[in-house]
Amino acid sequence: LLPGWLSGYAFLFPSTRDLPQARELLNGFPDGRELELGYDASDALVRTVAQRVALDARDAGLSVRAVALDPAGRAAAPPARLIRLRLQTSNPRIALATMAQTLHEPVLQLRAESASSGEFYEIERSLLDRYELVPLFYLPQIFALSARVREWSVSPAGVWRPEAAWLAMEKP
Repeated sequence: LLPGWLSGYAFLFPSTRDLPQARELLNGFPDGRELELGYDASDALVRTVAQRVALDARDAGLSVRAVALDPAGRAAAPPARLIRLRLQTSNPRIALATMAQTLHEPVLQLRAESASSGEFYEIERSLLDRYELVPLFYLPQIFALSARVREWSVSPAGVWRPEAAWLAMEKP
């Protein structure tokens, strides 16, 4: 859940593609059943990722169909959904607690708020071992500013820090 630059232990979670294990996890899943993967229709990046997940799931033998979530909540919610979680801080304790709140994991949230830095790994491991949450990737935000903007800084979590920024005058 937390990127390596924030947690320091992300390398302990396997990130390689393991099709045999994926097929083993699918044992007991009804053959021929299509799984719907909901996504926020207003987020073009999430839609593209959901379509890619659906395509890659076929390699493991699972039929997945990406469907736009009904913003009014009139339609039944699909059994799986793709969401984008944004880091708002570079403090791992706060970041994990915020993710837990967004994911509606109150026990995880309480554990994250009182955990020592050495316990973060165990908290994430316990959540991931349930196979209810599958983090796909961390994509850092990138900003571009005019060459006239000086002393502008952005935290690793993408929080803008404009307090010391100033604008240089153009040469005549």
